[in-house]
Amino acid sequence: ALRIRIAQAEVKGAGGVAELAELARHGEKRERVLALRGLGRIGATGASAAPGTRPIDLLIVALGDPDPDIVGAAAAAIGVAASLDDGELNASDALIAALPRGGGPVVEALGRAGTAAVQPALVASLGDPKLAELAGLALGRHGRRKIALAEPSRQALVAATASSDAAVRYAAVYALSREFQPPKPAATAAALVARFGDATAEIRAQA
Repeated sequence: ALRIRIAQAEVKGAGGVAELAELARHGEKRERVLALRGLGRIGATGASAAPGTRPIDLLIVALGDPDPDIVGAAAAAIGVAASLDDGELNASDALIAALPRGGGPVVEALGRAGTAAVQPALVASLGDPKLAELAGLALGRHGRRKIALAEPSRQALVAATASSDAAVRYAAVYALSREFQPPKPAATAAALVARFGDATAEIRAQA
């Protein structure tokens, strides 16, 4: 019944935002998580111009919640909203602030919705074994979104192509292969060529 209620609110678009906002603020935890996801699927603006009532405004507020699950749900919803709206969501600062509590879902959202300004946070996450793979993929999404890699980001990815973790190597190669600003520097080309001999077939193919 809860999922049907949320789905019906989503279909209403701007007309369903108030109901989802009420659930996201005051519902039980499961209700809050599902309502936040619903807000993301409506889109960042929700066809509402009223400040503070747009889904993106509500999701950014939820990023400040002390519960990591709520933060993760809000971050994931922001990533979905970013795929539905071409405009800048202005969520980068809030996502960076939420990173210590939200972990992986926030890293993914930094790739889907963050600006070039979030790349230092993603580079730092490349140094965290729990987040390194997601950080590499997030930087790859910047390339797909036509956001240029800053030089420190590129250098960190080049170093990550030699990681002992195959998943991290794959993510780094994925990101470098999607870099938006050609021609690729010699160090990038060399790092990709070096993966031609990788033990993992998927990494060789990506390189």
